[in-house]
Amino acid sequence: MSQQFEHNLLVAIGASGTAAELCRALVERVLAVDGLKAAILCELLGTSKLEVVAEHGLRIGPGFLKLSMWSSDALYSSINLGEAANALLQDDFHANKDFLDGHEGVQFGVVCSPVWSNGVPIGGLQLVFDRYPNKHVISYGYLQLICTAFEKYLPNSRIEWPEFQNN
Repeated sequence: MSQQFEHNLLVAIGASGTAAELCRALVERVLAVDGLKAAILCELLGTSKLEVVAEHGLRIGPGFLKLSMWSSDALYSSINLGEAANALLQDDFHANKDFLDGHEGVQFGVVCSPVWSNGVPIGGLQLVFDRYPNKHVISYGYLQLICTAFEKYLPNSRIEWPEFQNN
């Protein structure tokens, strides 16, 4: 793990009072050099709904977003599997003229990871890069450190887990 990355992340965590501030710090200071364009934190409600808690960064537009996320399927998969999911997004951006300005031909790397509390996934973090992310960015240690920082912003008292309830 890069000492510079670890230092920048720990400083950002200490200086962030909210999930939105931490999303902003990830995009603007911690992973900007790696091409991070958006950080989106979601809470898992029940087993079938994601609610955006905080986000910062580039947004494509309503034609390409679901709950303000670029790839909710990848985030659901990462939460259900309990591991990071990594995908390359190659959408057709023709319908969004505002987005196209200066972004023609851009491919986006999407990294999704569950956020845990007491061994249970309570939400997920989605990171969107302007290229396929470098291997070190998606290593388990990096993602674990980032996701642990967001755990306190996802209270699990609202989440129902019917499969774990006694009949």
